[in-house]
Amino acid sequence: MSNAPSVVSRLLHTLERLSLPVVTAESCTGGALASALTGRPGAPGLCLGGVTSYSPLFKRAVLGVPASMIRPGGPGEVSAECARAMARGVLERSGLLDRHSHEFKYGDVAKEARGIGLSTTGFLDQLPDGEPTARRGEVWIGCYCMFKDHEGTRIERLNVDGVHAPPPHEQHCVDQADADRHERKETVVARALEIVLEVAQELEQSGKAPSLTKVDKENETVHAEKEAQSLTGSA
Repeated sequence: MSNAPSVVSRLLHTLERLSLPVVTAESCTGGALASALTGRPGAPGLCLGGVTSYSPLFKRAVLGVPASMIRPGGPGEVSAECARAMARGVLERSGLLDRHSHEFKYGDVAKEARGIGLSTTGFLDQLPDGEPTARRGEVWIGCYCMFKDHEGTRIERLNVDGVHAPPPHEQHCVDQADADRHERKETVVARALEIVLEVAQELEQSGKAPSLTKVDKENETVHAEKEAQSLTGSA
């Protein structure tokens, strides 16, 4: 994730110009995305907080992911639907959309530009029982944004099954599987940062929230489908 510092710096500058804070909901990255976002000066005023939610119980109780979405027979925890619900849920529960919370809003947050919810969910290594092997490495990144009176979503699928860390030196006593998991997590974080930067730049240029699904297979990102045009007002 060597380019992450420059991406985060550019992102924070863009969010500052937009007066647009970001909040996170992470499953497979386990807080690494929030850590990357808050590792630069000026981050606390724009990166308000995050939730790490591994279990379906936590996703349901804390993020408001619909039970029908994560119970057997539904799309599942690793899906576009869940990534979208996590991103929207964390933003809705952040207080940023509450127009009656002025006393707790300071600086850029008080300017009512609204906010961005960013989520990650996926299979970095081992699969749960019953999941086909083809899903190994499948990750979904969700981005839900409210900008002034516009809202929109962007969902992207990655596959990190082919991502491996360099073999560790013998004296380091690092397990290869652990190193691979860390490398895959860093890959997801790096792409999530790029996505939210792209969304913020689109907002700055057009003044509207984008709504686009992209699919990434074997490190090549291709457009899969447009889900909807940017929405105005409430959905």
